[in-house]
Amino acid sequence: MNAGSGIIHALKGIFRDAIFDIVRFPVWWYTSGMIRTWSIFISSLRDANESLGATLWAKNILQPMFAQYDLSGRIISFFMRLFQIIIRFLALAVWGIILFSLVIIWALLPPFVLSQIIYQMRMLLF
Repeated sequence: MNAGSGIIHALKGIFRDAIFDIVRFPVWWYTSGMIRTWSIFISSLRDANESLGATLWAKNILQPMFAQYDLSGRIISFFMRLFQIIIRFLALAVWGIILFSLVIIWALLPPFVLSQIIYQMRMLLF
C-alpha cells in the first residue's frame, strides 16, 4: 500500500464519520438529549423546591409558630405561613417558567441554526 492510498482511505473514513455524525445529531438531540434535558429540568425544580421549602411550609400551615398555641398565636402563624407559601410558590413558578423557556430554546436551537445557515447560503449565492 502506498502513501496515496492510505491518505485516500483515511479521508474516506473521516468523510463517512462526518456524514454519520451529521445524520445522527438530530436523532440524538431529540431523543436521548431531550430526555437528559428534561431530567435536568425536573431535578432543578426539585432542588429549587427543596431550597425554598415551599412544600414544607404548605405541610405545616396549620402548625403554630414558636409554640404559640393560643388563638392569637395560631391566627398570626396561619397568615404568616400563608404569606410565606404564596411568595415561595411564586418564586418557584417563576423559576419553573425560566427553566421551561430554556428547554424550549434548547429544542428550537437546531432548526433555528439550520434556517440561519440556509439563509446565509442563499445570501451568498444570490
